[in-house]
Amino acid sequence: MGTPESETLGIISYMQRRGYDTSSGVAVLRRIFLESWFEPGLHRFWRAWNPVYGYVLWRFYLVLGGRRRPVLATLLAFAACGFFAHDLVTIVVTGDPTLAITITFLVYGAMTLASRKWESTIRLERLPGALNAFLNVSLLALGLAAGPLIWACLR
Repeated sequence: MGTPESETLGIISYMQRRGYDTSSGVAVLRRIFLESWFEPGLHRFWRAWNPVYGYVLWRFYLVLGGRRRPVLATLLAFAACGFFAHDLVTIVVTGDPTLAITITFLVYGAMTLASRKWESTIRLERLPGALNAFLNVSLLALGLAAGPLIWACLR
């Protein structure tokens, strides 16, 4: 039994599957900093937002069994992102044992799962791009507010 083709993708193929024109650095930057915000659904925003980190997290997702346990793998991948890229740095620099951003990213993971689950029902691709951008920014702000609040309640 061989490895599925999608699990053997390199980063360039991964980026192309996420809508990147990898032949132009300007096009890549435009996709990251502008077009990703207009994606229909938070799950699509995250796929386009940071292709290098997204690729690493996607590989981690696969190692966690994402195809067999997508909910668990998604939440663990988002938690790892929050902890290793944010909270661990804060802990090392300030000595404050915080998990606020890890929890924020768990909230983002839950929102991403919901976005993916309801994609066919809500049909966000039919909405104007500006409305999708507003929804993505609003959900990111909601997660950013919820994470520290939940952490404060847990402390």
